[in-house]
Amino acid sequence: MRRTSDLVLSSLFTVALAVGGVMFSGLARGGLGPLASFAHESVQTDTDDSSDLETTACDVRGVSAEARALSIAARRAWDDFIPGLVRERYVFPALAEMEHHLAAVESDFTADSVQRFASYEQDLRRLLRLLNRRSGAEALTAWLEPRLDLVRAAAQAQAAAVASFPEVQALPLSPAGDAARPSARPPFSPEYWEGVLVRRPVPVRAFHLVPRLKDIFAAAGVPPELVWIAEVESSMNPEAVSPVGARGLFQFMPLTAARFGLVTGVMVDERTDPEKSARAAAQYLRILHRRFGSWELALAAYNAGEGRVGRALAAEQAKTFREVAHRLPLETRLYVPKVLATVARRESIDPVKLPAPAEPMRGPAPQSGPQAVALAADS
Repeated sequence: MRRTSDLVLSSLFTVALAVGGVMFSGLARGGLGPLASFAHESVQTDTDDSSDLETTACDVRGVSAEARALSIAARRAWDDFIPGLVRERYVFPALAEMEHHLAAVESDFTADSVQRFASYEQDLRRLLRLLNRRSGAEALTAWLEPRLDLVRAAAQAQAAAVASFPEVQALPLSPAGDAARPSARPPFSPEYWEGVLVRRPVPVRAFHLVPRLKDIFAAAGVPPELVWIAEVESSMNPEAVSPVGARGLFQFMPLTAARFGLVTGVMVDERTDPEKSARAAAQYLRILHRRFGSWELALAAYNAGEGRVGRALAAEQAKTFREVAHRLPLETRLYVPKVLATVARRESIDPVKLPAPAEPMRGPAPQSGPQAVALAADS
């Protein structure tokens, strides 16, 4: 009964907006935006995100024929009477549309321009608000939240650079330019991220996940503190999924997952298994540290790829992350200090001093006791 009344009310609301749009379309841009978005979202609730309301409304169980007819009429009124520019501005996108848009954004995360990276901030903020109100979008939200952190950091760097150098307002900032401008440096340092994290509570899932993940990392000979990579990658949500196919706590792409023995089939996807994905992540981090010799470079390779980091080191004849950061994607230059700051904040240690991988343990991993849980709780 509630679903029927909700649909009737939302349909009436949409009809009212449609009629009002004929008379007040000139005012819609200034005042009706949130209302129109809400109405359109409400009409599409429980319709599997299809844009064809005439088809999907009939699939909503427990809704009367009169309510379905009214919702269809409301959608037709919206399409027929609201000016096209207004409809385009206030349409509530389907989940598939949001995923498609975010996939395009993610593919552009390798951009080297602070300005271009920062330009996504308002768009991603809006999408995150929509996803938070959409049931079934939790996995995508868990991926988006930490990426929005990186975009916000780039936006701050851009704003600081423009404030100090107004003449560059219309110019993209290159990696070399970022490093050369003191005003643009804070977001690329752990200190910036410490300021962000001090206001952020430990993810709820961490209280039961972190002790288990630490056991697995320790058994693999990898510093257990590095399990907090999962907070940066997935908000500690094992179901987190990126628009381009990465999944799980540690955001493995299918090919990388297969490299470490994880099944990624339609029926079973072991990337969402916390223990199995943690074991794969620990193995991968061991390999990366063995190749590059530091955790900073290992983290950079985890984010940007082994080949890219290897080529940057060769080009600069360098051995440290700081020496090659300007050759790496902007996302990576933000990601590495964020991971280091997250480990420092959650564990109260200096992550740069974490030891190199030790020999893996033989036999079953030891089980964490209450001390490990307390450690996460006190962070």
